[in-house]
Amino acid sequence: MDFFISCDANWEVRLDIILDALLELGYREHFGQKEYGSGLMGIAIILMCRNPDLNFKRRMRLSKKDKTLYMDIMLDFPEMMHLDGNAKKKKALDLLIKEVPEALDKYNIIAFDKAKFLEDFHCLFGQSSP
Repeated sequence: MDFFISCDANWEVRLDIILDALLELGYREHFGQKEYGSGLMGIAIILMCRNPDLNFKRRMRLSKKDKTLYMDIMLDFPEMMHLDGNAKKKKALDLLIKEVPEALDKYNIIAFDKAKFLEDFHCLFGQSSP
């Protein structure tokens, strides 16, 4: 499965710290060697952290053509500006762990082993399966 995480953020928020920490977990390799069925081939996550005056809205869609779930995870700009690196990582990881399963619950994806994916997801990101 393709699993991709990137960001769209103001530079001063320093989300590169979070992206580097996630890469160190080896999530690309972890999911890249696994298959969960032909119903979902990838998940693409964008960590969004922009000035609230810009009125960005959360995007989420399931592309049936390329069998990929695209989703934004919205981080609070004023809060993230004042957090240290470890707190930023914890905040982003907590939202990732909460919002990816919620996003998958919104769609009925046939031929996708959601339970197995979530087990692997929670195992990798440091929380036992619910």
